Amino acid sequence: MKSGEIKKKAFSIKNLSDILYAIQLISLIKMKKAQRMLWDTQPFIKEVLKILAELIRHEKVKESIYFKKEAKKTLAVVISSDRGFCGSFNRNILNFAYQEIEKIGEMDVFAVGKKAILFFQRKKMKIVEKVTGIGDFGEIHETKPIADKLIEFFLKGKYQKIYLFYTKFFSTFFQKPTTFQLLPLDFEAVTTLLKEYQKEKEKGYFVLLEPSPEEIFDQLVPHLIRYLVHYAILEANASEHSARFLAMKRAVDNTKELIYNLTLIYNKLRQAEITNEVSEISLAKEALQ
Repeated sequence: MKSGEIKKKAFSIKNLSDILYAIQLISLIKMKKAQRMLWDTQPFIKEVLKILAELIRHEKVKESIYFKKEAKKTLAVVISSDRGFCGSFNRNILNFAYQEIEKIGEMDVFAVGKKAILFFQRKKMKIVEKVTGIGDFGEIHETKPIADKLIEFFLKGKYQKIYLFYTKFFSTFFQKPTTFQLLPLDFEAVTTLLKEYQKEKEKGYFVLLEPSPEEIFDQLVPHLIRYLVHYAILEANASEHSARFLAMKRAVDNTKELIYNLTLIYNKLRQAEITNEVSEISLAKEALQ
């Protein structure tokens, strides 16, 4: 390869590096905003769960339809992204969801994100709903219709059990695919939460319920489901932007290393060409003499 060709190649890679660096900076900004939104949502869900733990102490609440256990048809809600350039983010959650679905048994799919839609279409699985264009930060007005549709499926008996698959955000450098049973509510999980909440009650905390606990419970659960779906999508958003930031950072580092190596090769070839040119000039001068 000639030095001129190497120079053009290095210039092209430099342009690519600039584009990747711009994507990296945009992902960094979006990642920080998504993380802030995620943390801002936590106190509300925590308070709702505390009230739920208080309500579950009453026997009539345990008879609620939201604790119904008979399962004939099951639905898997899988949350992915619409775009790529985010490393193994989509591959991890989609492969994890597919493996879990095979373990649990036959399930229909509620696909959130273009990547999930394409993946389960290739697997020839039944997709009952397709949702795209959630956006970078999953605003509540975007996620609420998803939760309302899931509640409708459950209350009308179309699906008796609904699982949520998403990527749980731990930190910028670590995200993990996870799942939990969204509906019906897991009584054991709520009971565990109740035990933790009772420790606070022993310190003199008192709750007065009005109207009846079962009425409050039936009105509260839909709000909880909406915010659990909203929170899962926020976690997926934060994980996606973090994964894209890290992927672009690695790509930029690789392009810099490649440019450095090409520059060394170019300098060596150019030096060799200059040496040859000087030698040819010297030989021509000697021939003329």
